[in-house]
Amino acid sequence: GPELWCPQGHSALLRLQDGELRLLELMKKWMSQRAKSDREYAGLLHHMFSQLEKQEGLGQPRAGEHSSQLGESWWALASQTETLSVTQQEMEKLKAQYRSLARDSAQAKRRYQEASKDKERDKAKEKYVRSLWKLYALHNQYVLAVRAAALHHQHHYQHALPGLHQSLYGLQQEMVLILREILWEYHSISSLVQEDMLAVHQEIARAVQAIDPATEYSSFVQCHRYGCEAPPAVSFDESLLEETENLAPGELQLNELTVESVQHSLTSVEEELVAATEAVSSKEHTALETLKNHISGIFRPKYLLPPPVPLIPEVQKPLCQQAWYHGAIPRSEVQELLTCSGDFLVRESQGKQEYVLSVLWDGQPRHFIIQAGDNMYRLEGDSFPTIPLLIDHCLQSQQPITRKSGIVLARAVLKDKWVLNHEDVLLGERIGRGNFGEVFSGRLRADNTPVAVKSCRENLPPELKAKFLQEARILKQYNHPNIVRLIGVCTQKQPIYIVMELVQGGDFLSFLRSEGAHLKVKELIKMTENAAAGMEYLESKHCIHRWAPPWYGVPRHGVRLDPPEQCPDEVYRLMQRCWEYDPRKRPSFSTLHQELISIRKRHR
Repeated sequence: GPELWCPQGHSALLRLQDGELRLLELMKKWMSQRAKSDREYAGLLHHMFSQLEKQEGLGQPRAGEHSSQLGESWWALASQTETLSVTQQEMEKLKAQYRSLARDSAQAKRRYQEASKDKERDKAKEKYVRSLWKLYALHNQYVLAVRAAALHHQHHYQHALPGLHQSLYGLQQEMVLILREILWEYHSISSLVQEDMLAVHQEIARAVQAIDPATEYSSFVQCHRYGCEAPPAVSFDESLLEETENLAPGELQLNELTVESVQHSLTSVEEELVAATEAVSSKEHTALETLKNHISGIFRPKYLLPPPVPLIPEVQKPLCQQAWYHGAIPRSEVQELLTCSGDFLVRESQGKQEYVLSVLWDGQPRHFIIQAGDNMYRLEGDSFPTIPLLIDHCLQSQQPITRKSGIVLARAVLKDKWVLNHEDVLLGERIGRGNFGEVFSGRLRADNTPVAVKSCRENLPPELKAKFLQEARILKQYNHPNIVRLIGVCTQKQPIYIVMELVQGGDFLSFLRSEGAHLKVKELIKMTENAAAGMEYLESKHCIHRWAPPWYGVPRHGVRLDPPEQCPDEVYRLMQRCWEYDPRKRPSFSTLHQELISIRKRHR
């Protein structure tokens, strides 16, 4: 901030930086020597145990190596001060020229007044006008330079320098924090198990924990802060006007002699302002893009997906992709699918290369062959290049499909939503392996929905393939936010796919093992509540989940897990009730769900 804007403060900062860099170099050298000695010690231990392994068959895993290095550099902060120095030198130069031209102008005026002959008078007048023009131009330059110096002085001491010091202060705090982490890591790595070394490492731990980045430089700032006001700003030297006329301090001289040079100066300043504005805008855009990339990297999903595909309007999709197209289903099944007047579907006529529109009207199914010719399709009236466009026209216009029947299409009967074509699914990377085959990430081609695709190996026996599809038939019954959702099955060709909702964070067990230590207790209770909600739903559907029971034989012998770290007592009591040997004493999933909701609401 403004506490260190004096030259003494800058010198103190440089000395501080040099001292910290020397300390870091010393720490680097010392820790390298310590790491080298540890490696040599580990090598001797490895050699000793290798000999024991040869003699007695003992095995010992190879010790891992750890090395860490702190590399930071700090670059110069005197650019603004140098700019201010250059500006002041330029002003001194202008002041010297100003005095010289003022004297020349006064001397030319005296010679003009003393000239007696007309020729000498004209010559003296010309010289006087020329010197006066130079004086006015230099006066304007000096006025602008004074204004610029004052503005730069204000910006330097009120904005640039305090901001630079504040950034440096934050950087120093961050470096101290990093140094503290390095020292703590060194303490953790080099800690020995012998009791006689425990006191030494406890002292190291206390010394490292005593480092506080927020107060590290407080004494330094208090010692070197600049308590006085900012140095005086630059002002117009009125002594320069003693030998001039018609010139006012701090005001531009604008007349026929100077208007052109002032206009040029204005144009130059405007161009510099535009360039500076564009540079600032470019840097802001670059910083914004960097921030976007950083944020997108933080929230990047665990599994990579294939790129999105362009979406096609429903009416432009091929006939086989239309939800109301049922393929070559028997005519006898149409009656079961059509339930209300106006229900319709399109099917392929069995044994004939014709498409049929089947509609329920007045309680009876009616069948109309879609006429085809010259790559056009029609029922009665206008022709269309595709059957989906023909059906869309009938639905939108609500016109009778034939004048004689008077039938109007009302509601499309959709085919089984679980049936998918292999072409409907874009496969991504392999994310796992199951009992029946591999599991891939993927997307639905229709709407880019992320999915998980379970594939069934082609060489499996028929009875195992039947078990594979049995999983899909079971999942068809379930629809709950805490149960992985079935999206569809692909059975038209090999390999058979089961397409399911993709959980992009990975499996729950791996997530808890990697991130559980960073989760709050209330978050863990919420996750347990969600699991109980899913199991309550499966219980209501009379589904037996064989992964849920306790370990076989363990509760019968009285063995119980210890409560996890930070586990609330009421949650552990609930766990113990689930381990009751008598099943009648165990709570139902509905009871578990409700009690976990109550525990979460009471827990802060």
